[in-house]
Amino acid sequence: MKNSRVKPNPQNAPSKTAPLQLNKELLIKPGDLPLALQNRTPAQVVQAIQTATRDSHAKGIRNLPSGSVVLTLNSAEAKKQYEAQENWVQEAFGPQARLSKATYPVAVKGLKVSDLQGVTEASLMEELKDQFSTIDRVKIWKPRDTTYTRARVLVAVYNMEEASRACKEGIFWRFQHLICEPYSAEIRPTQCFKCWKWGHTQKHYRARPTYGNCGTTAHLLASEECERAPRCAICGGKHPARARECPIGQQAWQHAKSAYESRPRTYKPPAQQASTANPAPFTTAPILIITTPASTLAPTRALVPHPAPEARRKRPCRGRPTDLSKAGVAPGQTALPFSQFINQFASQPSQPTSQAVCLYTDPLTSQPASPSERDQW
Repeated sequence: MKNSRVKPNPQNAPSKTAPLQLNKELLIKPGDLPLALQNRTPAQVVQAIQTATRDSHAKGIRNLPSGSVVLTLNSAEAKKQYEAQENWVQEAFGPQARLSKATYPVAVKGLKVSDLQGVTEASLMEELKDQFSTIDRVKIWKPRDTTYTRARVLVAVYNMEEASRACKEGIFWRFQHLICEPYSAEIRPTQCFKCWKWGHTQKHYRARPTYGNCGTTAHLLASEECERAPRCAICGGKHPARARECPIGQQAWQHAKSAYESRPRTYKPPAQQASTANPAPFTTAPILIITTPASTLAPTRALVPHPAPEARRKRPCRGRPTDLSKAGVAPGQTALPFSQFINQFASQPSQPTSQAVCLYTDPLTSQPASPSERDQW
């Protein structure tokens, strides 16, 4: 069994969702700007657009490496209004500028290379107009290897519904049923032939180029050959930057293979934003009350109800009592005068008394007893 890996099911494959901000963005291709319009700040560009449109729907711009300008508006309705009137583009950016609408690329697969002999992109675009009413451009990709018999065609359309329908149902060309799917740039690794790094092309690279053999800046003419030792400009290995044994290049191809296996198969409209004008009423979750029988609870201190603050018994004062008549008297005993106590003690010498007395201190005055009184006792 050569390949035991389970291929992904196209029905469960992810869909390509258009960004939500695409509903409020416009792509402007200014071309060769006049000298008076070059080196303008974003604030000056937005001010020029607002002056040309005579409104304030423009919020900001974003400059792309290709020189194009992405204009962000405050609503989708303003985008439709700006697309219907394109004269403001020439007023703000010059007569050479034009407005480029967003397109949805569709990859048409399964075309025979033999059937594309003598077919140009312009003629193929005319033949596909009955399948795509909003077609923008067509690009034919033929394989470089002559052993391959199939080619691909990239079709860009303005309507996302047409692109989604072609991905689900396919198209017909010269009585052939062709399969379509959204074009994904991740499935084709790209390498820049100026800096030799992966992930971009040399079309918009403006830095100083690097020679691919020795990894240094360009120092030879195109007709000459470098005699230095090979050194990769990406990983620093002892091989040219275009070599297949480069680990960085192998990672790029492995990433492209993984992206191809999980590529999207259809287009999906962007999710609508949640309306904040009429927010949903706030609802509280029901409170869950758990009751437990008292017999199952252990008698803990926390389950005993505490008395109210006013019902609590005050803590007795510590230290010497302020009322000297009760000094030295325990609870439940009566305080007797000293003379009465002496008489009671003298009349009943053999009977023990229950009062707690101090034999050497007067209980009323807390003064030491005299030697005569102690002898009397």
